[in-house]
Amino acid sequence: MAVIYLGDMGKNYLHAVPEDEWNNDWWDELKVKAPRCYERSEECKNLPGDIFTIAKLICKYNPDIETELCLDRALQWLIDWNNQPDLYPTLDEYKELLHRLNFG
Repeated sequence: MAVIYLGDMGKNYLHAVPEDEWNNDWWDELKVKAPRCYERSEECKNLPGDIFTIAKLICKYNPDIETELCLDRALQWLIDWNNQPDLYPTLDEYKELLHRLNFG
């Protein structure tokens, strides 16, 4: 089970999947299906609700990768690469996101 360490501001992600094995085509669907989320991502101004939207698409385009790793990837995208540490979820928020991704 992959776990992110919530005390290190996104620097301790489990890199269980090599970078070249991720399908990043979800980005194109985000642009079409959730254009406002896409625009916020482009501007590095995402909202907390965008975590679920992005994680859900990452899961869709990477069905062979564990849901938890897909959520971690979304968090890495938003927190590290988009430099938005304010989006860092609490442990309870993380668990809720994971539950929603797994069970709708």
